[in-house]
Amino acid sequence: MATADKRSWWRLYPVYLGVSAFVGVLTVAAREVRRGGASAVLPFTLALLRYAMDIDAGNAGEPEDVVLNDRVLQALAVLWLIPLGVGIFLP
Repeated sequence: MATADKRSWWRLYPVYLGVSAFVGVLTVAAREVRRGGASAVLPFTLALLRYAMDIDAGNAGEPEDVVLNDRVLQALAVLWLIPLGVGIFLP
């Protein structure tokens, strides 16, 4: 029974990942549109896609290990944090 449950989970996992990514991008986009800009949406979206690519490649373990070992993901995080910080601290 446990293996059947595990198989059904892995079959639905891409759906859950896609829905969560969509909700995350939609949330960031809504916040940026409300503030009058959209500069943080692209790096955030690319970072989510890069993380999904790491998962598909089988390189994903603990989330913090993925972030600490993937330099592209780190660069995208910095590119996302710059406009986010500017929007928060410079109204």
